[in-house]
Amino acid sequence: MGAIARRSGRRLSDLLKIYETWGGERDGFEPVAVEQFLAQETPSTEWLIGDLLPAQTTGILYGDGGAGKSLFIYDLVKAIATGVDFCDRPARQGKVLILQSDEPSGVTRERLSTAGFEGVPAETVWIERGWKSAQMRRLRQWLEKYSPDLLVIDSLAAIHRSSDSDENDAGYARLFFDLRDLQEKYRCTILVLHHANKAGGARGTSAIFDNVSEVFYLRKPDKEDKGLIDLDRVLEIPKTRVPRSTTKFVFRLNPENYGWEERPPIEEKPAKLSDRLLAFLRLPNQRGVWVESEELLQYTTIGGNRDTIRKALAGLARSGLLEAEDRQGGRGRPYKVYRVPPTEGSQLVIDSGEMPADSELDQPASAPGASAPGAPAPVASESEPLTNEAIATLREMLSAAETDEERDELLRDATASGLPVELIGGVS
Repeated sequence: MGAIARRSGRRLSDLLKIYETWGGERDGFEPVAVEQFLAQETPSTEWLIGDLLPAQTTGILYGDGGAGKSLFIYDLVKAIATGVDFCDRPARQGKVLILQSDEPSGVTRERLSTAGFEGVPAETVWIERGWKSAQMRRLRQWLEKYSPDLLVIDSLAAIHRSSDSDENDAGYARLFFDLRDLQEKYRCTILVLHHANKAGGARGTSAIFDNVSEVFYLRKPDKEDKGLIDLDRVLEIPKTRVPRSTTKFVFRLNPENYGWEERPPIEEKPAKLSDRLLAFLRLPNQRGVWVESEELLQYTTIGGNRDTIRKALAGLARSGLLEAEDRQGGRGRPYKVYRVPPTEGSQLVIDSGEMPADSELDQPASAPGASAPGAPAPVASESEPLTNEAIATLREMLSAAETDEERDELLRDATASGLPVELIGGVS
């Protein structure tokens, strides 16, 4: 009997492959001239949940067991089904299909009842239990008929339970090619729940990440998350293809109704000294210019002291991010200079290599907007790629600044280094 079942299953699998091939051949093949393609209007980003869950995309939400992935998704589903804001974020009302293959039916029923799904409008949320990845044809037929706005699959491991693929094989993620096709054809959002590994990454092959547009990571607070409690969860977005105001959120679970409340964001750690140094030395008028550690003390936004700057520069050189060169200063004093390797074709100011006098080094930082002692003179023009990179770096630093004073210091330092800050535009 077992052999007959295996042969029957094999025939069914072969038939499904033939059907999929035939269905693929039926799909249209109509190339569009590039000028026509570029002339088509590019729609602005649309959201199912404002600034959180985009419309018409394919994503994955992963996290540790017990992190509350399903409860979090159910609250999102409820907001979309009712059109009621989720944590003060606007929700676009629509229909949802949940493919629940991970938790027992009794658990699902209790969770949805506690979350108040009895008040959801009729025929806005559907649930299918036990769906498997081999049933893609049946899913396609249902989507064709009902056209939901959101499809939730819980979970990736559960729908692959009949598959022979190992989760560490690239073939395990082949499902996402089909899901992306469905998302494109039926213009819906597809979100697949998945489990994290012990290191905090998504379990299985990296092809899972590669084949989706959005990656969400829901985790419990760790010791570095100051001020959070056991009911808090941190939602990070390590991969996204849409512009966002932030990629890290904090939500708190209400165990009485399984609802979620957004909490104040976690304070981000300030950029490391080595990161600030590297960003500064990559500015167009600094790239390729040799600098000594003490010259950098005058830039208050870099921070640090002689020793910490010297150690950070040496570490960047060991990492291959900076070039280092030994020099001989006045009175035979040896010292090192560092630079970001110049980009081919860029216009550079060549440093003479002479050390400023000791008296100059001991002077206080230059007044805002003034040229610093030993600093290179501004060049008349820089290569466009370098300028664009520097402007982008400065934009990021301005966005991360917490006070107007910090922003003003950044702009003054950028001006002193020769960066054409007038190209920033729209940053106040």
